[in-house]
Amino acid sequence: MNFHKKGELSIKMAKITSLLWHIALVLVIGGCAGNKVQKQRTSVDIEGVGKAKIIAAAEDVLGEMYFSIDKSDIATGYVKTNPLRAPQLFEFWRSDSIGSFNTLEANLHTIRRTAELNVRPKNGKFCIECSVQIYRLNLPEREVSSSAQAYRMFSKSEPMLQKFKLTPEQTKGMRWVYLGKDAGLCTEILNRLENKLRQKELKYSTCR
Repeated sequence: MNFHKKGELSIKMAKITSLLWHIALVLVIGGCAGNKVQKQRTSVDIEGVGKAKIIAAAEDVLGEMYFSIDKSDIATGYVKTNPLRAPQLFEFWRSDSIGSFNTLEANLHTIRRTAELNVRPKNGKFCIECSVQIYRLNLPEREVSSSAQAYRMFSKSEPMLQKFKLTPEQTKGMRWVYLGKDAGLCTEILNRLENKLRQKELKYSTCR
């Protein structure tokens, strides 16, 4: 075996080892997260807080989770975010990928999410409804002449450098596939929003 083949084998083994470590870490994270089982919900009732304060708090919570706001209307009680790319494994500070499955999927595919909040009056209270839509990027495959060029199947890449550079045909054929709703992330958003509103109301009551 010559040095060139030994080098290629070493590179392949390093990639396989790195992938196994990533999978193991995801499973560990998922196992730890699995111990914290919480009831999922897509709505919460809030009492004693005005609609404007709820909308402002919602924008704060979504911003803290790295969402950017696309639409926000106090009159209709509606907030919608721009699509947010799902975090990679090394982005440990992100909290918008709930559960080991979503964490692993975000490292295997290009995933993005859009969050919507509706604030409606309900028996003297306000009901906050949350919906998070999940989308996965689907790319047409490029033709390759051999199995050794598999790294060029989706983009103009090199063996040691992966590039997200698409051909005009791929750009035209790419599309976002709707995967459904993310109840886990809805629960996380509502929990954070509820806690923030309680903290603000507590501070307001103390000042009075």
